[in-house]
Amino acid sequence: MATQQTSSESRLFNSEERMSVAVGHKQFVCIEYPGIVQNVDKALQTLGGWKVISKSIDDPKIRLPLRFRPDDLYSKPTYGTCNKTAGLVIRVRRRKKKPPGDAQESVSPSGSHGDADSAQQDDGYEYKVDILGTVSSAIKFEGLCDFQYLPVAKKEDGSYKSLLDSLQLKTIVSEDEYLARDAPLFIPPLVFSRFDYPQKYGYVIDRAVTPRETILEPTDRLAPGRKTRSRYTTLIAFTDSTPTAPKEVTRKHAETFKKSGLQEGLEKLFEKRPIWSKAAIRYHMRDNIHTERYLKEILAAIAYMFLTGPWRTFWIRFGYDPRKDPAAKRYQGIDFRRRQKGLTEDLKIAAKRSMKKPSLPNKYVGIPAEINLSLLRGEEAEDSKEPKLRDFEFHPDVLPPHRQVVYMVSDIYDDVIQDMVARNDGKETTCNERDGWCIPGFTHLSRNIMTKHMDKLCPESGAFLKRQRKKWAKRHDTLDDSNDNEGNNSMDASGYD
Repeated sequence: MATQQTSSESRLFNSEERMSVAVGHKQFVCIEYPGIVQNVDKALQTLGGWKVISKSIDDPKIRLPLRFRPDDLYSKPTYGTCNKTAGLVIRVRRRKKKPPGDAQESVSPSGSHGDADSAQQDDGYEYKVDILGTVSSAIKFEGLCDFQYLPVAKKEDGSYKSLLDSLQLKTIVSEDEYLARDAPLFIPPLVFSRFDYPQKYGYVIDRAVTPRETILEPTDRLAPGRKTRSRYTTLIAFTDSTPTAPKEVTRKHAETFKKSGLQEGLEKLFEKRPIWSKAAIRYHMRDNIHTERYLKEILAAIAYMFLTGPWRTFWIRFGYDPRKDPAAKRYQGIDFRRRQKGLTEDLKIAAKRSMKKPSLPNKYVGIPAEINLSLLRGEEAEDSKEPKLRDFEFHPDVLPPHRQVVYMVSDIYDDVIQDMVARNDGKETTCNERDGWCIPGFTHLSRNIMTKHMDKLCPESGAFLKRQRKKWAKRHDTLDDSNDNEGNNSMDASGYD
């Protein structure tokens, strides 16, 4: 492909042949295809077509993918990078000379700026050389191709059959038909290898079997793919003992942010109640300009966190054990997830992380900076201190902010769920890892009730939910029978099946 470029015509002179060649006005981009091209259309198809090639040329940070099997959805591409270069695109034409006895002399056809004088040779041919233009950039495929895992199945006779017809959707089908298909279990990862260029790797000797004095420290280890997590937060499992104070290194680290004024505000919050979600803390500390930047560092010196159990991901005041206090059931969490029920469902709830644009080595991901012009003019931004939505609360008539949210029971505004919480007040005996101090099956039924409210706001997913309700009904009947036998913990879903 070429783009017009305004430049003056120049001529190249060969000192031996004394032949001048005109340089064309066009500028080309060279693609060094790693193969012998016999069909240009098929070669363009492996590169994704002109649209994909144009994007790679316009933005050098986007690498050009080449799939040797373009019709295969599971084909792993190799990537080409665009590099600056300097070259010429030359066209050489050869034709036989006419016999000497021919009365008519050889006349070269007239052309545009790209025509050159004919160079006479002694091999019976005459040559014509045209320089069509210059090459300023070239796309080279210098990396390794990712591992390929073919979508095939082995037959009894030893041959293989393709699975693409049963894996790929070629037409739009209904949700019931899609879920009822008998498709093979073929779920390869998005990428097998993180890098397509050879990397230096420092192999570490096993310290358990090698004497310490013989260990050689590697000098060039492979850098980790992510930043190291902070170790200041105190994290425990549901079966661990309750921490009474933060680590010494955590306390010293929090003192460096003392001037922010966050610690005093957080201590007042935890005096009101011992357990908070991070979203609720951010809402109540929204007046402090340092909340977004230093909240996690200071929280680690005031509260700890469970990794498992009904209070998972919530911040709990040091020294307080919710497993010993039945009143802590109002601060339990409900991990509510609204999944997409099929390819045809248009879900109106945003995901926290996009799966359509994963962070992969084939694309440079930049974060554009946002400039607040009102702050530059010295004005106060509108509604800067007041969030538009208390997104840590669940309301039956409001869609959740994300497809997965961990709600605190006290922040769920549903009468049926709150009645189930109070069902066994004063009769709590044990605290288990699934339902905490609440009645058996509380977490399961609460999710079902919350899902029913969301179905009213997203009615297009009814077919899938009808099948799910039948499964829930069978499970609830079993739970009701077991609770009737116990006598104290009988529950009623109040129509939510």
